[in-house]
Amino acid sequence: MAAEKPVMVVGVDDSECSYYALQWVIGHFFTVPNPAFKLVLVHAKPTVSSVIGLGGPGQVPRTQRRLGNASMYSL
Repeated sequence: MAAEKPVMVVGVDDSECSYYALQWVIGHFFTVPNPAFKLVLVHAKPTVSSVIGLGGPGQVPRTQRRLGNASMYSL
């Protein structure tokens, strides 16, 4: 029975830094045909309540639309 590959987890959000980190991991560990790791991506999406701040309750629908649009562009 073959040993299972270790898992490498990369967390991404909508920041440029997290996309760079993902590119770095892929470029350094997953360029060979049979990589030594399994890759698991965790996408962190902010909740509406964490981004409302002083905007008040009127911001909720607008913020939900923006977060939905942003998540369409994620990996």
